[in-house]
Amino acid sequence: MKDKLLKWLSGALGQQGSVDIQQEEQYFPEGGIVRVPDFFEMPANPHGEVYMGPECKVLITSGAYISAGQIIAEIDTPSHVFEVVAPCDGTIEEIYVSSGQFVEAGQEICKLNES
Repeated sequence: MKDKLLKWLSGALGQQGSVDIQQEEQYFPEGGIVRVPDFFEMPANPHGEVYMGPECKVLITSGAYISAGQIIAEIDTPSHVFEVVAPCDGTIEEIYVSSGQFVEAGQEICKLNES
């Protein structure tokens, strides 16, 4: 619980970095595709403002080498920011979203190569 709280606070304060992922927890995603997490639901807006959807901030570039646990994108919602972390070491082969783009749960963010 403490680690999750510290991770959330780090994101809330705008500190970029990485999350410690143990070797046994690392995995290469199916097809190398990293997706927007599907654990968040967009709540109805009780105040009546227009809200377009969660906005993605991409923190990587194509061809860059990334390490397991590195934050590769942030999904900004009305209530907080979700960090998307690299599940393993690899090279960014292709990026499917751009910063500022609205995203949906399960949408492809990027493709990794295990090199």
